[in-house]
Amino acid sequence: MLPTKKPINYNLEVLRGFAAIIVVLGHVIYYYENFNPAYFPKAIWHFQPPAHVALLLFFVLSGFVIGVSQKERLAGIAVLVYLRKRFIRIYPLYFIAVTFGLVIATSPYPVKSVISNLTITQNIYRDVIWENNPLWSLNFEVLFYLLFIPLSFFKIKPLIAFVFFFLLGSINLCIPVNQLITAYSFGYCFWLTGLYIATAFQKKEIQTKVLPIIFFILAIAVLIADRGYISKLFSILRIPVKKGLWNDIIINLEDLVFLPYCFMGCTFFCRT
Repeated sequence: MLPTKKPINYNLEVLRGFAAIIVVLGHVIYYYENFNPAYFPKAIWHFQPPAHVALLLFFVLSGFVIGVSQKERLAGIAVLVYLRKRFIRIYPLYFIAVTFGLVIATSPYPVKSVISNLTITQNIYRDVIWENNPLWSLNFEVLFYLLFIPLSFFKIKPLIAFVFFFLLGSINLCIPVNQLITAYSFGYCFWLTGLYIATAFQKKEIQTKVLPIIFFILAIAVLIADRGYISKLFSILRIPVKKGLWNDIIINLEDLVFLPYCFMGCTFFCRT
């Protein structure tokens, strides 16, 4: 018998497309001088779309998709099949994107930087190539895929992993070892949220009656983050927040106020 195709979740595809458009528009408007220094966007085109928030939403959707598609425990040959699928889905297009960025670069990059970007180890060993700097997120994405393997093998619940990585990121934030650890940890919290949603869908545990209350609480949280109260609290408590390169601190503590909104978006859109 021929294998039956999985039904397409059009709601998920719509949300993906919307987030992708926001990311593209956000970068085009932010880097408008690189396209035409004499042009300055006016009126509605001057609006800066929340590209970073859309990227965080992508992390949630990624975790959701893996949770839905990989229901069985990863062990033995299943791990190799999982890695092969992830490789085929990501690397060919990624290789083209990196190569194109290197071709149009205004100056050649060191060999180590080229190797680091081609092996998706940018952020860790070398900076991402500036001509295609949004590729920083692929390094995060690949790491999250790899972390899923022990989660699945040992049957670790997403909420338990969420608490662990939240604490890891928070501890590293207060006692900085490497700022990238905090960015990875908090970013993985978004990915684990999507994984939890997929698990909850299977068990039909998600309740929507409390959503208005959650939105109200989050509105206050966003206000707090927007006015820099978290940074002020760190200053009062004398918590040393070390500044690093932009891709080392690309995901920080204040980004977590957007997590419930990403949760709501994924929950509402991804129901089949």
